[in-house]
Amino acid sequence: MALSAVVIGSRAVALAATKSIEIHVRTPRPAPITDLVATTSDVLDGAILLRWTASGHSGNAGQAVRYQIVCSTTANIENDADWLRTDVSSAPSSACFSSPLPLPAPAGASEVFLTTGLNQFGATYYFAIRAVNSVNRAGVWLRTGGVNQNNFAKASDIPPLPPTNVRMNSFIFHHAAQVIWDVSLSADATSYNVFRTTVPGFTQSVALATNTPTLSFLDLGLDNGVTYYYRVTTIDRVGFESLPSASTNIWTHPPNPVGPGNFQIAELTTASVRWSWIAGTAVEGAQKLINAETGASISGDLSFSTTEYSETGFLSGVFIASRAVVSYNITGSSRSQAISAWTLPNIPSNFLFAFVGTSVTLQWNANNNGPLVKYFVQRSFDQLNWFTFPTPITTTTFIDASLAEGATAHYRVRAENAVQATTAFTDFISTATLRIPPAAITDLAATPGQAEGQIELRWTATGDDGFGGNLVPPSEFRIDWSTAVDTVFVPGPGNKIIITTSAAQGSLHGRMIPNLIPGATYYFGVFTRDNDGNFSGVSNIVYAWAQWDVTPPAAITNLAVTLTQDATAQMTWTSPGDDGFSGILEGRFEVGYATTLSSASPFTSVANFESSAFKIVIPTVTTPFVQHGIVIQNLASERYIHFAVRSFDERGNGSPLSNLVTKFLDNTPPPDVENFIVVSDTVTDKLNHLTWTVPLSSDAAHLVLIRSIGVPPDRALITKGQPLPMGFKLPDQSVVLSTMTPILGGAMSHNDFVPGIDLLYSTFYYMIIAIDNTGNISPGRLGATRLRENTAPKEPVALLAEIIQEKKRMALTWLPPRYTVDGATITAPYAPMPHEIEKYEIYSSSAVSGPWGLLYQIAADTFSHEMSADALVFYQMRAVDAFGNRSNESLIVDSLGRLYALADDKASYVMLPEHMARFIRPQSNPYGVPLTIRSRELPEEETSITYTAMNYWAEHAETGRILENVAFPEPVAKVVLRYGSGVKGDVTFNSFKASGLQSQGGQPLVSEDPVPLDQADRFLGLYWDNGLERVKVYGEVDKEKRTVSAEVVNLGKYYVQKLYRELGFDFDISQVEPKIITPNNDGLNDVVIFRYSNPKDVRVTGKIFDLTGGYVADLIQGPTADSKKWDGRDSRGQAVPGGVYVFQLEAEGQIFNGTIVVAR
Repeated sequence: MALSAVVIGSRAVALAATKSIEIHVRTPRPAPITDLVATTSDVLDGAILLRWTASGHSGNAGQAVRYQIVCSTTANIENDADWLRTDVSSAPSSACFSSPLPLPAPAGASEVFLTTGLNQFGATYYFAIRAVNSVNRAGVWLRTGGVNQNNFAKASDIPPLPPTNVRMNSFIFHHAAQVIWDVSLSADATSYNVFRTTVPGFTQSVALATNTPTLSFLDLGLDNGVTYYYRVTTIDRVGFESLPSASTNIWTHPPNPVGPGNFQIAELTTASVRWSWIAGTAVEGAQKLINAETGASISGDLSFSTTEYSETGFLSGVFIASRAVVSYNITGSSRSQAISAWTLPNIPSNFLFAFVGTSVTLQWNANNNGPLVKYFVQRSFDQLNWFTFPTPITTTTFIDASLAEGATAHYRVRAENAVQATTAFTDFISTATLRIPPAAITDLAATPGQAEGQIELRWTATGDDGFGGNLVPPSEFRIDWSTAVDTVFVPGPGNKIIITTSAAQGSLHGRMIPNLIPGATYYFGVFTRDNDGNFSGVSNIVYAWAQWDVTPPAAITNLAVTLTQDATAQMTWTSPGDDGFSGILEGRFEVGYATTLSSASPFTSVANFESSAFKIVIPTVTTPFVQHGIVIQNLASERYIHFAVRSFDERGNGSPLSNLVTKFLDNTPPPDVENFIVVSDTVTDKLNHLTWTVPLSSDAAHLVLIRSIGVPPDRALITKGQPLPMGFKLPDQSVVLSTMTPILGGAMSHNDFVPGIDLLYSTFYYMIIAIDNTGNISPGRLGATRLRENTAPKEPVALLAEIIQEKKRMALTWLPPRYTVDGATITAPYAPMPHEIEKYEIYSSSAVSGPWGLLYQIAADTFSHEMSADALVFYQMRAVDAFGNRSNESLIVDSLGRLYALADDKASYVMLPEHMARFIRPQSNPYGVPLTIRSRELPEEETSITYTAMNYWAEHAETGRILENVAFPEPVAKVVLRYGSGVKGDVTFNSFKASGLQSQGGQPLVSEDPVPLDQADRFLGLYWDNGLERVKVYGEVDKEKRTVSAEVVNLGKYYVQKLYRELGFDFDISQVEPKIITPNNDGLNDVVIFRYSNPKDVRVTGKIFDLTGGYVADLIQGPTADSKKWDGRDSRGQAVPGGVYVFQLEAEGQIFNGTIVVAR
């Protein structure tokens, strides 16, 4: 007898007693799945995304071992009975999709499964799902009771992608074109449509070719010379058409022409040229003769049967510009070689004599010759031997001035063009030159001479041939005279003076006739004889009496006297003549001087001068206006000295007294300059300024400025009369800087620039002395200053605050600057010279924005300072040199070890926490250099929707070199931007409507609505420029301080903008970027960033799944505190294959899903 039992729940109940007992305990089936949701995929054709919550192995406990999923396209699957339908038309099946089933997750987990291979694109598919446990028991499927109501969706049908690499066949087709392309990347592409237009940038309308199954299309019957544009679209298997491809184009044209050959001159005349050639070819074209230099057509279009062309109407002997023959059509052209030509010259006509005298002028007609034709003249004296004049003639006139008077000559002429083509000579013509004597002189004049017994003659030369031409050697002037009034003068050997000469017509001539009887009257006549022996007639007859000497020399009017420092007078004057200011003075000068105690001169008359106690006689023979002088030494000092001079001729005729000169011989030094001030320039380095005034009563002739270094110049080393040129070095090594003329009663200055740095901080002494005309030297004024430099050092580098002794004390440490602000190198940064860095100053404040007070001064060779750290205090530093030049402020640190880079608005800044502050030190960053952080507000980018724009960047703290794309190891750098006192703008708030932003009345906000300050935490946020676009960083709004801040990884451009913010966690799919990643470590799209708003700082988790629902990896911390990222690797760090992946973010009970693509 057996006892049978069934299991009810977990208990076995006996039904009947038999001889043996068998107990079968049945494992409970998995619980039904109740939340299956199907949605159409937006990623693949023929795909639907399924989501549900996993049931358990037994009920809702444990983990099932597999799933059963079926689908139908004819009717929904309401229960297990529908699941088991067997009729062919409506039976559910798992064969309707091709993607493998996922393995179940633990009970309660969210499951995602992308069904693919649904071949009825656009059709509605109904799905049912059951979990199966390890004993092959399946759960129940049902839709009653409101469960599984969204178990159906349409299979996705996405239009295909356009073809790629659409291009034209490079082979040229006559009246045709071929467009080719690469296959579309869409798997269901079946054929292609081709579109054509002649307008660039067209939008296709009617297809030129439809449903083309190949990857090319040959377009025939096109017009040549037209640009055709083509686009291609893809057609998929259900007839969906893709967007058009990129446009491609081609210009249709016939083949290139073949150029003419054997281009040459067939015939050349004096007025024309005939060209010949072998014709070229050109489809749909022509040929023409052109100017090869300008391209201008000569012949117009010619048929290809034409092989000659003549040009006529040229002048003789002219240049015909370079010519060529060209074959052409719309495709291009091909020309022959270029040839130039010259027309032949014509023989000159109407050859004759235009003038015959002592020279011959020839003239002829050009006879239609061009302007570049040259002419050559020949001459013969016997009609047998012809001489060619070597210079070519470019006019139609020639003068032969080389003939002797009375010579007979014969002439002829020929023409020649520029390429030496010549004509025959003309018939010759003959002539004889004339013999013409000089004309008689008509303006002879005689006057008494300057010296005794002299008469001076003057006349004008008439010329060689009458009044024309010039006299050439051996031409002569012949002078004759007599004391008889009726003397007749004739040319001959008896003429008294013969002057051989060359004289231009109209030139002036003269002769002094000496040794005549003083006071006697003489009559004069002059003849001219040319080089051929022809005499002129006698000149006009003149007379004059010989001079007596009765005129004294003129008075000297420019006597000048200079006194020197050694009691010496230098006298100078200019001589008069014998008689007044004319004639040679053959006599003497008498120099007189006298000394008195008053300034009144004793030389009131010639008699007083002649009785002068001091007189010097100087014999002389001199012409007028020659400078003379004398030096008089050992004069009495502190006296007035009076000077005068007279001239006497050889007969003792004495001149009046010269101008009188009175001098005072001075041995008193001039006064020193006043208000002598020496200072160093406080702006320009190594520059000293010197200023002074000169007394109005000073008799100084010049000032001398002397400089020494270390010790004052020694005035005793400068003696009277000693030369002191600029640059002169005295025995004490002091140097003359400048010699200058004083400005009496005026202010004067001098700037002394000292190059180099060896003398910085040295004392410079300056002495200025005054010297008068007699060499007297003033005692001198002395001034001194130190040479300084005004260029400040750069600020201390990499300032850090290190907390010690359980945070009761702290130490400031820094690196010394290596350069000044103008780029000069500090020679020893750790032991600088005082003029480079003398000390460091530490300033403190209770707020990062100040005000700052001086706290400590630290020696220049010290680079740390320990202090108390009981309260929150902020610190910054400056470097100071010995001249008081201060550097800019360093970065700021606080007593918690944090580092600040403060912006100019004193409210915006970047803050690094204590553990990240060392990033600015060379050994703690990947750049290996000390860093500093700079900022600049960007007002040009502040608009109606952007209230603050700020750029933060890092640069080499010593050289200023900007470092690109600086990123911190983790998102702990706090960026703070202030947004001002009035937050309003004209942005349209409708852009926030999708997020639910409405006014109290339920209407969307409009552009005129300002953002209330008390709601800035809802409507303002932080954006970051990633180089392509501005991305949301959200950030935390401090309404009291009016700032927005966020913890970030990257520096760069940050903006305070209008941004609707949910009160709780909020995620926007647009904040996923990029949506396609290429993780190949090239720095471009290697990671995907997920940004969100998290004002409550709730816990946020994220995962990546593949399309089968399989777990891939967790999302990790992103570049800001409110972000996550994924680098395309699974949980083991291995690179995942390319494809579509599903992401899932979860926070506050909300789950956000989406897809991203990994491209390999």
